[in-house]
Amino acid sequence: MWRAEKDFAGGSTGHLQVAGDYEKTSVPYLAFTSPFGNDDWALIRRSFEAEAQHSFRWLQRNRLTWGVNFRRHEHRRQRQRDRGLEPAG
Repeated sequence: MWRAEKDFAGGSTGHLQVAGDYEKTSVPYLAFTSPFGNDDWALIRRSFEAEAQHSFRWLQRNRLTWGVNFRRHEHRRQRQRDRGLEPAG
């Protein structure tokens, strides 16, 4: 995660934050072995998040905060094959 904060003139503030994650996990309960090779499954998870916010004084006793946020999460299964047969030679 990366975050930057800035104080501006007049009491306003802002921040920008970016984060990401990647994970690949083997799934043993989906794997099986056969004479023709091994099949192995993996779960892949990717995520990315970005956020920006700005806050400033509005009138004398109020503070107004606004911002934007983007998130993307992806989950995927991947089949990996390991073939056991090799050509004779």
